[in-house]
Amino acid sequence: MEFTAPPGAAGANGCERRLTECGIRPTAQRVRIAALLLSAPQHLSAEQILAQLRTAGARVSKATVYNTLNLFAAHGLIRQLSVPTPPPGSEVAGIDLVIRLRKKL
Repeated sequence: MEFTAPPGAAGANGCERRLTECGIRPTAQRVRIAALLLSAPQHLSAEQILAQLRTAGARVSKATVYNTLNLFAAHGLIRQLSVPTPPPGSEVAGIDLVIRLRKKL
């Protein structure tokens, strides 16, 4: 399960404002998760988010990350992408989203 967000304000104040605009109460943990997600156009799994937060010294549980991501998705801040399970002996190294456009006929 991957989550993607459109580019937005990455600073804490920008994230707090963005959460409030989406109808989400900006707690400290939600702001940290939003700052990580909105810092760049990227696709991160909940596990990657948890690892980055813990590396940065944040004390956050896996359940909090999943609950926050589900809350963000429910309010339209992010979108959840389903990723097929890789074959045995391999892992998902990254996700690239390609959108091809053509002129309407």
